Amino acid sequence: MFRPLLRFGLLLSILQLMMVGNITAQQPVVDSLRKQISQTNELQEQAELYLELAEEVLGSSVDESLLVIDTLLALGYESGDREIIGRSLIWKARMLGEKYELDSALLLFEEAEKIFKTLNDTFYLSRAYNGKGIIYKYKNDYEKAIELQFEAARLTEELGLLGNLPTIYNSIANIYVGLNNYEKGIELYEKAIAVLEKQGELRPLCGALMNLANILEDDPERQMALYQRAEQIALEHKFHRILAYLYAGIASYYEQHDINVDSQRINYRRAMEFGQLAGDPQMVAYNQLYLGIVDANVEPIAAESNIRSAMQNDYVRGSNILIAEGSFFLSKSLYRQDKFQEAYISLDTALTYYQQVYDESIATAAAEAEAKFETQKKEAQLTRQELELVRQRNQQNRLLMGGLLLLTLTVGLFQYFFYRQKRKKQEVEAALSLELAEADRLRQLDNMKNNFFTNVSHELRTPLTLIISPLEEALKELKQVPLEGHLQLAHRNSRHLLGMVNEILDLSKLEAGKMELEHRTFDLVAAMRRILYSFQSVAELKSIRLDFLTDLEAPYWVHSDLGKLEKILNNLLANAVKFTGKDGRIALELQAMTSDRVVISVSDDGQGIRAEALPHIFQRFYQAENGNPEGVGAGTGVGLALARQLANLLGGSLTVVSEWEKGSTFTLDLGLPPAEAPKYRGEEEKQEELPTGIDPNESDPNAYVPTLATDYKPHLLIVEDHPEMSQYLADHFSGQYICTIAGNGREALEKLEEEQFDLITSDVMMPEMDGFTLREKINEHKDWRYIPFILLTARSLEADKLKGFQLGIDDYVTKPFSLNELDARMQNLLRNKHTREAWRKEQEDAQPDTPDLSPAGQQLQEAEKLVLAHLDDTEFSVEVLAREMALSSRHLSRVLGKQTGLSPVQFILEIRLQKARQLLESGQFRTVSEVRYEIGIESASYFTRKFTERFGKNPKAYLE
Repeated sequence: MFRPLLRFGLLLSILQLMMVGNITAQQPVVDSLRKQISQTNELQEQAELYLELAEEVLGSSVDESLLVIDTLLALGYESGDREIIGRSLIWKARMLGEKYELDSALLLFEEAEKIFKTLNDTFYLSRAYNGKGIIYKYKNDYEKAIELQFEAARLTEELGLLGNLPTIYNSIANIYVGLNNYEKGIELYEKAIAVLEKQGELRPLCGALMNLANILEDDPERQMALYQRAEQIALEHKFHRILAYLYAGIASYYEQHDINVDSQRINYRRAMEFGQLAGDPQMVAYNQLYLGIVDANVEPIAAESNIRSAMQNDYVRGSNILIAEGSFFLSKSLYRQDKFQEAYISLDTALTYYQQVYDESIATAAAEAEAKFETQKKEAQLTRQELELVRQRNQQNRLLMGGLLLLTLTVGLFQYFFYRQKRKKQEVEAALSLELAEADRLRQLDNMKNNFFTNVSHELRTPLTLIISPLEEALKELKQVPLEGHLQLAHRNSRHLLGMVNEILDLSKLEAGKMELEHRTFDLVAAMRRILYSFQSVAELKSIRLDFLTDLEAPYWVHSDLGKLEKILNNLLANAVKFTGKDGRIALELQAMTSDRVVISVSDDGQGIRAEALPHIFQRFYQAENGNPEGVGAGTGVGLALARQLANLLGGSLTVVSEWEKGSTFTLDLGLPPAEAPKYRGEEEKQEELPTGIDPNESDPNAYVPTLATDYKPHLLIVEDHPEMSQYLADHFSGQYICTIAGNGREALEKLEEEQFDLITSDVMMPEMDGFTLREKINEHKDWRYIPFILLTARSLEADKLKGFQLGIDDYVTKPFSLNELDARMQNLLRNKHTREAWRKEQEDAQPDTPDLSPAGQQLQEAEKLVLAHLDDTEFSVEVLAREMALSSRHLSRVLGKQTGLSPVQFILEIRLQKARQLLESGQFRTVSEVRYEIGIESASYFTRKFTERFGKNPKAYLE
């Protein structure tokens, strides 16, 4: 009879109940809030505490919550703080709505709306609209209710407060369902679910899933799937009140689809059990009554006990429908027990209450009909009076005036619609113009932001170079002096500052959408173990135990961006070590949830994160207020924000669970489908690739000291706009070079006109003419284009490096840099220049009979592409390169010698070493061995020696 409709109405409001939180107030929490209010004199803090207290006591008593809000409202009027007044009015209006005092609630919402319009506070204005919409729904003015709710949703979306949208969508959906527009209701429930899933709000998500399930009676499979999904979440997180409503809904589902009574009985009992755990006597009573109704025909004795017990509850006794239903089914259970007299009395009670419900509905309908009739009667009476007056007028005047009226009305309507359409068109054009202007402004802001990050990094990297390089030089000269410790401290902190600069630049790349993934195949288990135990030495200083846990069998090959994954885990592990105390424990756990999904968690038993800081720790530049100098918020606030954005870039998610003074667990959930294992090479380097006279087993890479072939002192042009940097470079290299300084590209061109130079170093960002433009101008001059050219710059983006090499530069060194490394690169470029010039002279003297290879650059590019295509192939040799270029080995030697001054073996090695340096600088790999495999060199000693000779720096130094 009435039971399905009643139960549907009860379950339809689940999501709003879940938004409110716990219904029963927790007295310790209430006492704590009252104590905090009494101890603070700061107005805004008092206001927040009063609102928390009102929320906490709401479940126990609406009237008590109103008393708290009235106290806050008086405080707002006393202080003249209009925001506090407005927020208090919204809360009080909400409470009056709960008590069904609709007109009073509507007046308060409208007053709050005026206040927040004056304050231009969109956030609370949207809440006022939402509240008014709910009141109009209660007043059955659905059109006005939907209009207000959609306006609230629009304002909420503009603010980007997606967390408030599910409540609004739910309210609108309830209205559409009440109007039997199930299609629109389903659409809005699904929108609410999508937002809640994105935000990770599990409690309201369960409510939204249940609301949607309740109206999908025509799709029982999807209906049950939604119930089961909500059940899984609620059981996992112990949402007892949700489970009570959920099992009541499932029982109703079984009843609607005529599924066996046992299933209905089991779920009603579950609903009662979780209703008791949640402290919700109303839910217990309702489900006990429904359980009795189910048992009325099959277990009459149990049905009688449950129905009588439920009908003693105040919640049931206050509802004529529930008493009627309970009495009716109680009579059925008594009848099946042959208690005919009691069954008759119970049936008579049911009929009495059914009659009351019927009378109430008739009275309500009659009152509505009478009100409509009175309105229509008054309108008819007015119409008759007007007609009587018209009849009394002269027929001629009536016709004349009627014609004039009709003409005036026609002209007026035409003008009205004409100007209305014109105004609408103007409004649309103005709105479009504003949108275009706003879009242009946002593009300009984005460009300004990216330029800001780039310029800031440039400004920071130059002084960092002038800190790090002198410190390194001083450390070498002060090994036995007590100042060494102080200098090492300064050196470490300058390196730390450089790391923070790089994190800020990474964030800039992510926001600009310019960070790209560099996938490769690697053993996930080995990589995770290596990353964890790279913190072993730091952990041992604090006696911290490191545990690696996994259920995966090694090797476990995956295809992803290992470099970005390492950045995430290094950040999490560094924080864990930092905030874990002496004798603590840190665990890295690796689990395969499905065949293509892996979860990596980093947990510690350290300091943990305070509850008030937990929602904000992934925000950029967030620092906790009024907290310890330790813990979350103590740093710059960049690392965790970068880690989460990198996780999103990898197609995963990064979340945290933490309890203050008990520890934290960060969970990285990634889609990592298994990949095929790569084919690694052996450990022996082919002897024919080793230049004569080199011992591959010699292991001291630092024994090499680069020198030029003659005593000639080369001329060096230093192009740098920073005076201290240019002077520092000139002082350092003055013993080996004749140094000339130019402040920008224009001055450099003037110096080139005046004298000859053997080598040029240049910054990129300079006034008047930058380094890229300088290189373009040099390329136009046939006598300058072959001068070795090195860019020394703070710009570390791959796009800038690529642009430089496309312009023909010989090397690209990012600040801060090592002077030893720079010195070695300069020496190598000068030696190659000397070899190249000698080769060209020899070729010109020999006048070879081989045909001209013009355009020569094409064959050089082809050779470079072939080497890069076979970079990881250890079998790739000079013979293979010559064969694929359709040349003889001798012909290939002439081509490469003429264009580069290098032999084919040196040419292949040069490309491999340049690629190795690029991989090491990018931080993509954690070991030198991995880089060797990537570039096709298997001998560790050979690679280390050749790399150090080429760049003046041990490859391991790039990983420190």
